[in-house]
Amino acid sequence: MTMQSVDYTVLVVGSGSIGRRHMRNLRALGIQRLAACDSDPDRLAPMVAELGIEPFTDFDKAIAVTKSDLVFVCTPPVFHVQQALRAVRSGAHVFIEKPLSHTLDGVDELIAASEACQRVVQVGYNLRFHPGLQ
Repeated sequence: MTMQSVDYTVLVVGSGSIGRRHMRNLRALGIQRLAACDSDPDRLAPMVAELGIEPFTDFDKAIAVTKSDLVFVCTPPVFHVQQALRAVRSGAHVFIEKPLSHTLDGVDELIAASEACQRVVQVGYNLRFHPGLQ
């Protein structure tokens, strides 16, 4: 099966195991303009070598340079809302790894900003509809 190129620019923030998995999946889906941001350049190195992604160690610079359509937030939960808010305000749709945050601080502001900017913000939590958890 041949995947065709998908014309989106995607930034993955956080290059731990989940971030790396998203990068591989995005590339497999045909995303050609793929960038990653992590404050630790050593964590970025394997993805640069394997996938040829554009690396950044500064989140604000990554947002400004890539002008991403989509941002995947895969950092520790303490950064999720703050980074998602900045991504939405830059014009990106946002996927946030679970949990949304470590606290509810800033969540109302994120909801308001996503509505005002008409951007989708989604939390990737695949078990929330599982009958055992409901």
